[in-house]
Amino acid sequence: QFAINPAHAGIKPCLDAHSLFRTQWQGFEGAPKSGFLTLAVPINAKVKHWLSARYGVGAKIELDNIGPFTTNRLNFSYAAHFNFSLDTRLSLGLYGGFVQFGYNAQNSTTIDPDPSVLKSNSFIKPDATFGAWWNGKNYYVGAVLQNLVTSKWEEIGSDSKFRIHTLLNGGYRYSLNK
Repeated sequence: QFAINPAHAGIKPCLDAHSLFRTQWQGFEGAPKSGFLTLAVPINAKVKHWLSARYGVGAKIELDNIGPFTTNRLNFSYAAHFNFSLDTRLSLGLYGGFVQFGYNAQNSTTIDPDPSVLKSNSFIKPDATFGAWWNGKNYYVGAVLQNLVTSKWEEIGSDSKFRIHTLLNGGYRYSLNK
C-alpha cells in the first residue's frame, strides 16, 4: 500500500521495505516496464493513548517506461497516524519530491510530420501526493491525490501537462469458514 498511498509511511511498527519490477507485452516494441523500491519506518511506534499521534517517514523510487515516454520519481514521505479506538485509525500522509519525465522522438512515428512530436526532451519538475487511510479491524478505505503539482510540459508538445489523479481503494475481511 505504501507504494500507492503516502499515509502508509511508518504504519507498521517495523522497517517496511518492498520492491517490484515488471515488464508487459513481451516481444512488442515499446512494451511497458515499471518498478519501484520503497522503504518506510515508524518514528514513534508506541500508542500512548487514544488520539495520540504516531509518525512515520519513508522514501519511494519509481520508474515507468512505455513507448517513447520515461517517468522516474523520487519521493520522500511523512505520515501521521491517529488511533480513534483500539481498532480504528486515521492516517494522513504526503509525498514530496521530483519527477523526471522524458520523451524520445526516435521511438515515435507519425503519418504526417508533427513538429511537437519530432523533438526529444527530458525535464525535472516538483512532485507531490496526498493520501488518507481509514482502517478498522476488518476493513480499510484509502484515498490518494497524485500529481498535485500540475506542471506543464513546455519542453514536450504544446498543450501537455501533469494532471491530478484520484485513487480510491477499500477492502473488507471476512471469514468464509474455520
